[in-house]
Amino acid sequence: MIGLYLLLGLTLCTAVSLVYRGWRNGISPVPSSPAAARCMAAAALTELRRMHRPAGTVPPRIIETGSGWGGPALSLAAQLPRAEIVGYENSPVPYLVSLLRAKLSGRKNLCFRYGDFQRA
Repeated sequence: MIGLYLLLGLTLCTAVSLVYRGWRNGISPVPSSPAAARCMAAAALTELRRMHRPAGTVPPRIIETGSGWGGPALSLAAQLPRAEIVGYENSPVPYLVSLLRAKLSGRKNLCFRYGDFQRA
């Protein structure tokens, strides 16, 4: 019975956190579809090719603001292994989920940071 109360409490805290951050940010958290993540990765790859970066230069850094659950950043990291992908999220639950997903993916070119990207 205590486990059920713990699960309900965690669910309630998660919901309150998501609603509060959505209200503060002025946008509700909406996961990106896999198709949208692939489209963003394709656009980033096209832009990187257009830049004509010489070999041996510092790898490009792509910053995803409001990275949420981490889907698009994970897709970018997989499709652009030579780029550094940084995701910023200021809602604690999606941030923790994205950290876990990044750890499980094993991608070395991906990191998530908690906080407001405008202050970073």
